[in-house]
Amino acid sequence: MKLTAKLKKAIMAHADECYPHECCGVIVGKEYIHCRNISKNSDQFEIHPEDLAKFN
Repeated sequence: MKLTAKLKKAIMAHADECYPHECCGVIVGKEYIHCRNISKNSDQFEIHPEDLAKFN
């Protein structure tokens, strides 16, 4: 998979918003979709099950 500049920018913007916590999301087609991080540890991520269910 090759990340486009648009995807990299979206991921980095999300990471900046979430700092100092980990951000998480998924890439669907050519779009990056934010997911909720429910991890209690700021240096780990766990995607909320409801967010994952949207992609199954």
